[in-house]
Amino acid sequence: MRLNQGCIQTLTYPDYWKEISDPDLESFLDHRKKSTPILEKDREHSRYKTELEKILVHYDLGTRVYDKAKKALNKMELEMISENVNRFWEMNEERKNMVLKESGSDEGLVGTSQSSQSKPIAPSRSGKSREVYEPELAAPSVTIKKKDEPIENNSLTEELVVDYDIHPNLKAYCEILKTLQNHHVEEDSQSARRFIKMLKWFCVDYELFLTTGWTGWEERLQQNSFPTPQISLRLVSALFLNHTNDKLHSVVPILKTLITKGKIFNSDVNYLSFETIRMFFGKSKKKCNEIDTLTVASVISAVVLYVPTPCRGLGSEPSENHVKAELWAKIISNTFTLYNSKFVPVWEFHHLFPGHGKCGSSRSDFIAIVFNQTNIQFPFFLIEIEQNGFEVHKDEIVAVSEAAHEFNRILSLGGYQSDDEVNQTRFHIGLINGTSIQFSTLEPLYDKQSSKLVYIHTRNTFSLNIKTNSLEVDVESVLKLVSYLREVVCRDGAWIENMINRPATKFSIKLKAALPSLPTKAVQSRPFETKFTPISKRVKYDFLDEGKFFFPFR
Repeated sequence: MRLNQGCIQTLTYPDYWKEISDPDLESFLDHRKKSTPILEKDREHSRYKTELEKILVHYDLGTRVYDKAKKALNKMELEMISENVNRFWEMNEERKNMVLKESGSDEGLVGTSQSSQSKPIAPSRSGKSREVYEPELAAPSVTIKKKDEPIENNSLTEELVVDYDIHPNLKAYCEILKTLQNHHVEEDSQSARRFIKMLKWFCVDYELFLTTGWTGWEERLQQNSFPTPQISLRLVSALFLNHTNDKLHSVVPILKTLITKGKIFNSDVNYLSFETIRMFFGKSKKKCNEIDTLTVASVISAVVLYVPTPCRGLGSEPSENHVKAELWAKIISNTFTLYNSKFVPVWEFHHLFPGHGKCGSSRSDFIAIVFNQTNIQFPFFLIEIEQNGFEVHKDEIVAVSEAAHEFNRILSLGGYQSDDEVNQTRFHIGLINGTSIQFSTLEPLYDKQSSKLVYIHTRNTFSLNIKTNSLEVDVESVLKLVSYLREVVCRDGAWIENMINRPATKFSIKLKAALPSLPTKAVQSRPFETKFTPISKRVKYDFLDEGKFFFPFR
């Protein structure tokens, strides 16, 4: 790394930074081993972190050196538990044991305290030999743990009081989570902690719940399939070709290619075309979703003309607000506004949790709402946005908690609903990371006989990336996104709109009694710095079968 002189003077190991381009913990340890064969793990990790922090102090936010140092600091937690670093420390332990054996220690398992010895080096000008005190390889005051000794973790514990009578499979579900939270594979352990946090909001994961013997909703999942987008190529081509921007001209041949491949349909009738003949004779079984020309032009132009401008100069990434305003707002707002006036898009919507009163305790980046006869707002779709995130969205639990809160309002304030109608209601969630979006759903599992209700969260019902290196893929993806929003999300929004505007012919006391008593305070977003929560900060959850469901969190 090319560092300025002022920064180099503050560093303890400047030679390492001069010879390295992209810093990482493993290369730092290899460099330190050259001068000190036996190292102390915690001390070396601390030294590496301190060096990075010194660099960050000397460089401005957004510069290339700052970004490299920040990236190295962010990934340090993962490197500390990586296979290569662990192997390095195992070899270090072996070298240390050998030295301790040679020094007379009891099999190298208990460290000894030895004084540093001096060695005469070179004679001084006066002719006398001068001594430079250098520590020998014997490590002073070390305590070595056996390899099979477990690492102390999960010092934070939390008890969840669960009413297993809510569903026959809930106890088995909790037993699985209790085991998985300590799984040695980080992704499994992380998933368990997420699902436990969802459980506080009476939400269970669909796939994991299936493993308990629950039969599931296969027919419901099949309903998530949606028709192929259909456009008027003639009208869309006229709009793009008459525009002065050359980028929009290139869209026309792409649309023709997609139509030829059967990725989208053309609504312009040409009785001599192969597609028309195939559809006429019933060989094309695909259903189509007609997208109006104004929507097609607006969403495609948003994708084609989007420029991912760095927010802090060269080398940085676009900000979350830039991606939201320049890309997603144009696509999502027009998808709802130009489709049905009953579906109203709202950006920056506050969910009024009772524990925070009028201030609003949680805020969604986007929601689509419908109104009842007294103009009360009822969301049926929400989106949380992040930029440069990890595989697990930082606001996933936040979004699920917001959806559960709004679902309680829909079921409580809506008109009378039968058991089947309650179980057919569905709330949609979208999680955006940069230019990718992933959908999930929340659905109630209601049993009128026992007056119990729990929400089922189904992950990844649909996902796509609308900005890749292929313009053809991007155009196809954004049209698929519009079709999904209008055919799947808006269909369920229309169901909710009909429900909340029904006349109150009956009072469903059993449904109101079954609605879960949710926490009154919002969930905080997951810290963004690391992919996995550090072991020292993880909470270990214990499940107790007594009292009401999650009584301590009310």
